[in-house]
This record gives sequence, structure tokens and C-alpha cells, in this order.
Amino acid sequence: MNKKVSRDASSPTRKRRSAGEARRAILDAAASRLMNEGPDGLRLKSIADDVGLSHSAILHHFGSREALIEAVRVDGFAALAEDLRQRLAEPTEGDPAIAFFEKVAQTLGEHGYGRLLAWQLMSGQLPSAGAVGEAVLGPDGSGGLLDGLARPLHTLRTRRFGECD
Repeated sequence: MNKKVSRDASSPTRKRRSAGEARRAILDAAASRLMNEGPDGLRLKSIADDVGLSHSAILHHFGSREALIEAVRVDGFAALAEDLRQRLAEPTEGDPAIAFFEKVAQTLGEHGYGRLLAWQLMSGQLPSAGAVGEAVLGPDGSGGLLDGLARPLHTLRTRRFGECD
């Protein structure tokens, strides 16, 4: 007895992808769900439906839901750090301190970065854990997201108020 499975018209058609393409599509779909629905939106079945993969394909690429969530966190913080570095390197007009904070605020407002940061803080998971810590703090405790914010802010402060202890 053959059963024909009907697909929901809104679900994308499944297609062959390289491992890298599939992994990227899964991360992008998970990040989009996190931004639009919060952590409750990170359901493997829903993410699989979004990208036209099976639930087991996600497990194949990430091993578990927790590993996928960690990958979303790492990927998001790495992207945030890079976007902040680029934006802070752009020339500014007017008061550099105000421009600095405007650039940070604009960057956090884009791509769900503010939501990612709020989720990180509210989850109680410290950024020093694993690869997220590396993105936030840098591989040696320097050069990460916080360093990218602290150094320009310190430079602005010393220009305005002189050398501080």
C-alpha cells in the first residue's frame, strides 16, 4: 500500500545542498526564528521546515538542539563583533562620543543583534563559556567584541578628559 505524502504549499521544496550550504541555511533560519519569535521559536521541526530539510538533517549537522543553539550564539556574536568593528572604523562627523554610541545602537538594532544580546543576558549563560566567550572576549581575553568597544571608548575618554588612572 503506497501512501502519498502531501506537502504544505508554504514549505520550501527540499533540494540538495553541500554540507556548508545546509549548515548556513540552518543557522540563518534559526537566527531568523530567534529574532522574530525569541528562544521559543528555536524548534528543530520548524527550522527544518523553513529550509526544506528533515529534522534528522539538522541533528546530522549539529548533533543536538543545544549544539544548534550554541552555534547560533557563536555565529551571532561573531557577526555582531565584525559589524561593530566595521561600523566603528567608519569616519564620523560631530561629537565622536555621540557618534560612537549612535554606531553601537544602530548596529545592535540590525540583524537581531540586540535581541541576541538580551537573550544571552537573560539566559544566564555567561559569555566566557566556549566559543561565544571567544567572540565576546577574544581568544586571549582581548580583541573580541568587548575589546572592540572598550578601546575606542577609552580613546574618546582620554581625548576629552586627559589621561585617567
